Amino acid sequence: MTTPARLEEGHEMAGIPGSSGANEDPIEPGTGNNSTGYENFRGDSDLKKGVPIGWPSIAATQLYYPNLSIHRRFSYLLHRVLIDQETKLAYLENKLQELDKEDEGSNDARLKKLSFDPETLLSSHTPSQAQYQPTSIQTAPTTSKVVKEKQRKTNEDNRWEDKDLILESILPRLKNYDELLLLGKEMQKLPRISRREHRAFYDEVKNHHPLLDAPAYQFLYSNDDFVTTVTDRVHQYFETLIYGETPIKRLIKRIFGRTDENSNLEIDNRILVVFLKVVVAFMSGVLLLFPVAILLLVNLSRAESFIVVVAFNFAFVAALAYLNCNWDTILVGLSAYMAVLVTFLSNLEQGKT
Repeated sequence: MTTPARLEEGHEMAGIPGSSGANEDPIEPGTGNNSTGYENFRGDSDLKKGVPIGWPSIAATQLYYPNLSIHRRFSYLLHRVLIDQETKLAYLENKLQELDKEDEGSNDARLKKLSFDPETLLSSHTPSQAQYQPTSIQTAPTTSKVVKEKQRKTNEDNRWEDKDLILESILPRLKNYDELLLLGKEMQKLPRISRREHRAFYDEVKNHHPLLDAPAYQFLYSNDDFVTTVTDRVHQYFETLIYGETPIKRLIKRIFGRTDENSNLEIDNRILVVFLKVVVAFMSGVLLLFPVAILLLVNLSRAESFIVVVAFNFAFVAALAYLNCNWDTILVGLSAYMAVLVTFLSNLEQGKT
């Protein structure tokens, strides 16, 4: 089914009810006289080349290059809204506590009965102003301006005496506040990017997708507020090689790079993924085999052997911390690594004796 978005993108409407060809028989794929339909296929590279320069080209570039897929999390704005909701909820909370204290001393029956009117529960949670109007005012044929103002003031005061109104006002605010808290927690899980990576994105927008005025660049100015939704951020370990104009960067681009339609060299992240996995696997083997080789080939005392095991455990934890592993991964990995070294050390001691 063709959606409005796909129609805006220029997809054909042939065979769709309500289109200009609605009275014609649908054309089966591969049976048309002039085309097979395959020419309508397009990949991310085609989208990147076909969109206009500006906001469309920025979005297409972020789609095409994962290392440019960064976005604002608006952390200050989130905290500003949270503080605003906190102050309003705290005021409502204090007002409710004041009413409870007043009822405890003068009208404790109000604390033990329903806090709402069952007759109006299904109609609305907001009582009409007529509830708070005195009988004399309701039945008076005419009301002066002064009386109306007093009536309005009385109604407003009475609303703050209604616990049901206060509780009903708290509910949506409290729900929105909790949702914002959970949203902030989930946003903290997204990986933050470095200032070097932000600068590369800013230069990309400014040089290849120029915007017309300074306010258009406003979303880019908070360089510590950007995160990425890319899960496999291989390039973060190669930032010093990818970003900046250095001889090492030019060499890396010749090895791992690819040229776009503007003859700009870009790093191919797929090759970097393979390269990083090979490096990580090799370094993991070194961290495991090197202490084993030392304990096996060098004649060490028990104290020296213990120092070797502790030193390489520290190196293993440092490597996991550098790779931004969370605490449970570090603890589980350290336990397994330590178990291997201790088991080997124990078997080595038994072999010597």
